[in-house]
Amino acid sequence: MRAIVKLAAAVAVLAAGLGLGSASAASEKLAPECYVVGLPSSAPERTGIDCFVIDTGNTLQNWQRRSAPTMREGWTVVGSGLSPNSRAISCFQRRNTGRRDCFAISAAGHVVHSKTTGSSWGAWEDLGAPGSGSIDHADNELTCLNYSINLACLVRTDAGQVYMKRYRLSGTVMAWTDWEVIWAGHIGNCVTTGVMDDYCTLFTAYSGREGPTSNVQLLRFQKWQFPDGRPAAFERPVWGASYRGPGPGLELTGRPACHELLFDFAPGATSERGGKRVCFALGAGGDFDDRLWVRGIDERPGMPSDPATGGWRSRGVPIATGQQPNCVILTPRASWGGPHPELLTVGCLHRTTLGPSHEVAVSRYTGSEWVEEMRDLQTPVAGPISCVAQNSASLGCFYRSEAGQLTMISVELATRNISTSYHLPGVRF
Repeated sequence: MRAIVKLAAAVAVLAAGLGLGSASAASEKLAPECYVVGLPSSAPERTGIDCFVIDTGNTLQNWQRRSAPTMREGWTVVGSGLSPNSRAISCFQRRNTGRRDCFAISAAGHVVHSKTTGSSWGAWEDLGAPGSGSIDHADNELTCLNYSINLACLVRTDAGQVYMKRYRLSGTVMAWTDWEVIWAGHIGNCVTTGVMDDYCTLFTAYSGREGPTSNVQLLRFQKWQFPDGRPAAFERPVWGASYRGPGPGLELTGRPACHELLFDFAPGATSERGGKRVCFALGAGGDFDDRLWVRGIDERPGMPSDPATGGWRSRGVPIATGQQPNCVILTPRASWGGPHPELLTVGCLHRTTLGPSHEVAVSRYTGSEWVEEMRDLQTPVAGPISCVAQNSASLGCFYRSEAGQLTMISVELATRNISTSYHLPGVRF
């Protein structure tokens, strides 16, 4: 852990000297938090979707759709008394038990936690707040994950520092650690792989000699096991890969999201396996609007990376202000029976600046090629879009309508066709 603190201190000095800008737009607080429901034992079958929003009364609401044992959908209250300023939430389903967890910021400015294994949510558990700086602000970032049998939460203060708190084995019982500062900058995504190390994406945007630039860093939660195969509860995070951003003068304006994939490179040859890391970010520079930048997906054998962009390549569609990288891996992720690299399928959906507020760009990567098309949703998109993989060929995407309703569409990636938008009544946010 000393290495983490040391690196965090070094980055803090750099950020203080160069000026750390905010990467979050105010409209990001209106983003729904969604995930697919289904345990590994049921994979690749998906049994439903959960979406979470904080309504206009500062209550966390959970919209559920279930396909088994019967089709049903509706809203459930998770908990009230949340901050009127921060709209940061982080919810997920545990891989080993199916339990659902949610984290948010309370009216007192503390991180709070609720959990359930059934239809009702428990009372908020108060996890306190870091000792320096406020987390009760509009540009707050909160991301949590389930790694092995443990939990970890990362939260960003108004001073630009990222703190971490972990739920892990302490003696003979599971307990929360104290908050500790680990980074100066921003939080991207956190991913529970189920097979490889779990990880979080962090980044810092700063002004260098040649203009705005950025540094993307992975924080890895290593997997340890007892000799009998039981997961250990003493995993500790270590710093993983580090990438600089797209290049001088190209500043990341949205929180990057990285995904790790495990492939079989030769059919039936278990020794011919390897990993591939795919990162997505939004960036702008010069006379350019925000663009979707991708690292690790356009690289082909024999094609050297562009030194000016450090391996990042730009997709040409301009992205509207306040969006975040919204790309979904549809190929099974981190599976020992994984696909071949050429079968990688990715789907992305973003609101663009090339038309009215209901114009979106559908991007699909498959067969080593990108295809992008514009589509008209007919109704305005008021905030970032959040998509999940409904199956291996389509996305379920959610966003806030102009009237403040959670709205759902389905995207068929092969044709880039989008279903008629479906407003989910009962809650406004």
